[in-house]
Amino acid sequence: MKVLYLDCFSGLSGDMFLSGLVDLGLSPAVLEAGLRKLKLGPFRMRFPHVHQKAIRARRLNLRLPHSTSTHHGAGDHLGHTHRSHRSIVALIRRSGLAKGVQEKALAVFRVLAEAEGKVHGLEPHRVEFHEVGAIDSLIDIVGAAIGLEELGIEKVYASPLPLGSGLVETRHGTYPVPAPATLELMRGLPTRNHPEPGEWTTPTGAALVRALAEVTPAFPTFRIERIGYGSGTRPGRALPNVVRMVLGTEPARPGATDLERDEVWVLETNLDDLSPELVPAVTDRLFQEGALDVQIFSTHMKHGRPGFMIQILAHAGARDALAQLLLEETPTLGVRFHRAERIKLKRRHVRVTTRFGEIRAKVSARNGEILTVKAEVEDLARAASSAGLPLRRVRDEVDRLLAARFSPRRP
Repeated sequence: MKVLYLDCFSGLSGDMFLSGLVDLGLSPAVLEAGLRKLKLGPFRMRFPHVHQKAIRARRLNLRLPHSTSTHHGAGDHLGHTHRSHRSIVALIRRSGLAKGVQEKALAVFRVLAEAEGKVHGLEPHRVEFHEVGAIDSLIDIVGAAIGLEELGIEKVYASPLPLGSGLVETRHGTYPVPAPATLELMRGLPTRNHPEPGEWTTPTGAALVRALAEVTPAFPTFRIERIGYGSGTRPGRALPNVVRMVLGTEPARPGATDLERDEVWVLETNLDDLSPELVPAVTDRLFQEGALDVQIFSTHMKHGRPGFMIQILAHAGARDALAQLLLEETPTLGVRFHRAERIKLKRRHVRVTTRFGEIRAKVSARNGEILTVKAEVEDLARAASSAGLPLRRVRDEVDRLLAARFSPRRP
């Protein structure tokens, strides 16, 4: 499994993260082609080599049509536009970027919206970003997601983030470092001090770690393959202003050869006063907020009362939003959650042409051997309705086509 370790000894910002990925081998041309799918207008980006205390690193220079200045760095909170969280979600979803890229970028913006909302007393969907809603930070966050996908990185680790000290200027005024949203994003994570005053971890940098990484005080064990450095814009006196990015391979665990592995959160709540007619609406909202799976179990609660248990699987970036939704949309008084590890068969999505039209299907395999091929039931139901045929008959015919096309040992 490809893993990335972010050594944030001198802090982290969005442009440092992106520059480090380029230093690891991300093609700037591929990155730019992906970013242009956002249709943000003309921009120009370069990643020249710079030196920070004798360390050669990459630094992002970004030129936008509204400004002649280069990309912001740590401490720059002035932003260029106001964008609501809802509009950012819509922008990313209609971009045509790969699903994995969209999921990562949306997870980062989700934790940012939650942090900003908590600081300002707003619901996440009503948050309007000033600092992080500007075009340059959209490029940082979506660019980071593109880079992780292009480099095949499946797991991200990070060292504790430095808190920094002093004051920082924002559009809302002067605040102590860490800025309020940054501090909220660091809540519950290991942190450390920085030997120099200043804002060394920006909100975007903290959000990338919060949404995408597991913070670990010790260097994780894996085989090191490449090392890259992403530079910030300020010279560090005590430490070089760089993030060190270490790319490598984590050894496969026994019995899990060729299996995918990830971590998810399991959220649960028990209800004895939820009207059954509300269950479908709640389930739909949970999927819209990023749930990977939702299950409703019938159960018996105290005093012998019948009830429901709602169980949700989600990635870390969606956990808090889903818990909040349960508290708002159901009568529950609390939500419990825990982290779980999954192993999964490798899967890919295919489209097959049938006499009923195009049908989507999932193909799963292990060690090069196809184990299952399953058509999407929504497509089968649509095809059956259009053809005026029983769903079972359409399913059986499509299953025969899939079996003929995907032999047991040909992926």
